[in-house]
Amino acid sequence: MKEKLINFHKEIYQNLKLRAQDLFVHSNDDLHQYEANYISQTQKECIDITEEDFISKIESSDLVFIGDFHTFDQNIRNVIRVLKTMKETNSRLIIFTEMVQIELQGQVDAFQQGFITELEFLTSVNYDESWRFPWSHYKQIFDFARENKIRIQACNSKGSLADRDSCSGQHIAHIINKNPNHRYVVFYGEWHIVPNRLPLQISKSLDTKFKQLHIYQNIDHIYWSRASEDKETSDHLAMLSPNEISILSSAPWLKYESLLYWYDYLSEDPEFDIHHYILEHGKKIFKDETFDHFWDIKTNFANFLSQYDIKAKQDYHIYDHSSLDQVINRIESLKESQDKKLYKYLLTHSPIFTISKSKTFYCSNYSLNRLSYLAGMSLFIDNFNIEKTQRESLYFLLHFWGYYLCKLLNPYRKCNLFIDYKLKKNRSPIEETTLNFLERPSLDELEGHSLSDKYTILKNVAQVIADIIITSTDQGHITFLSPDLNLSFESLISEIKLASEKYSLKESKKRFF
Repeated sequence: MKEKLINFHKEIYQNLKLRAQDLFVHSNDDLHQYEANYISQTQKECIDITEEDFISKIESSDLVFIGDFHTFDQNIRNVIRVLKTMKETNSRLIIFTEMVQIELQGQVDAFQQGFITELEFLTSVNYDESWRFPWSHYKQIFDFARENKIRIQACNSKGSLADRDSCSGQHIAHIINKNPNHRYVVFYGEWHIVPNRLPLQISKSLDTKFKQLHIYQNIDHIYWSRASEDKETSDHLAMLSPNEISILSSAPWLKYESLLYWYDYLSEDPEFDIHHYILEHGKKIFKDETFDHFWDIKTNFANFLSQYDIKAKQDYHIYDHSSLDQVINRIESLKESQDKKLYKYLLTHSPIFTISKSKTFYCSNYSLNRLSYLAGMSLFIDNFNIEKTQRESLYFLLHFWGYYLCKLLNPYRKCNLFIDYKLKKNRSPIEETTLNFLERPSLDELEGHSLSDKYTILKNVAQVIADIIITSTDQGHITFLSPDLNLSFESLISEIKLASEKYSLKESKKRFF
């Protein structure tokens, strides 16, 4: 099973990486040299490091470099986590960002101080020409910095990659020399942050030495090394040297998928409009080939699992946020008023769902994770008689299959687990009932809740159960995926109890990174 899964992942990885590499086949030698240097610099023997030790390294470092894969939003989440960790020990931080040219620092200051709007800022820095990577990603850093009164310094320049490193290095060193009692985060393209590139240029101009930490993200060869060694996804931090750490928070093929989407739909769009882009919050819109992509994922899942049928492709429909009128019409056509109420609620509170017992899906915007989640849901629909299935069973199993197969594609997918619910202060009523159900699975725990609450609670429970099963080294026979599964909710509750005990539910906790 493990070898088959690795081969399944490699097939996806190789396909996406080759397609991504084809985009740059005619790029200049400068780019290829930087890539080769990055690979060479990070080809080191790694050892595992605990989350506690990693956080200790962050807290004890003065100058932290974090690599960016410009189209991949997971990178930004890790940057925010690092910033939060650093702020807890010293609030005097300065963030250096590659996305704005040095001479446009005034526009950065004006935006952060609230003197100009978001649209005015992006227009003034010529974002749609000078950077163009998804603003919705980088906006999170600007928002965090503004909320926490952290300075952001522009540090990009023009010219060759080497010239840009040299100019940026001198500028960053100049700012550090003027502000010696701060700590610093340099968020720059991943090929630039290895020690012999931008960090070397900074060091040449520093008045004093600072303890440095280089944080790389989702290095391909480290992921595959761990996969071949049958490492747990909990082993997600690797130390290349005392001041070099690699975070593994995603399967490597997802970053190439993000690059392909950006290139196909954003980078070369002659009608790219930054105002429209802001209004859409950077959402990825479905194109004709997106449905084909979804179907390919579903077919690959079915082939991998070897025991499921696939129904007619033309029976399925997927709508995104640009087709809300059609989705609402579908919802209005439902017979029962409580179903109409539920799916109208989900339309504003859930990024992904299937409309009642149908083959019509809503996915607010595109991502490989979401398409794989849909593929899991649709495989369940294809292989079980859901017409007479009670609602509670349907809600649980749709999300079990969706999450399980999504995590099969991306082993680093995360959700809140038992300890996360247990330790959370000021739990909402839904979170409280989720925790109670996990501790004492029973239909009684759902009594008194609205249909939308039941749906959300059972989605939460399904994701927890799917997560603890798929991350186990001893999965064995998975009843919830069995073609002979009993769809009664009473039977499912019994299976949830068995899974909770077998897979140590009460010891489960979500990773920080």
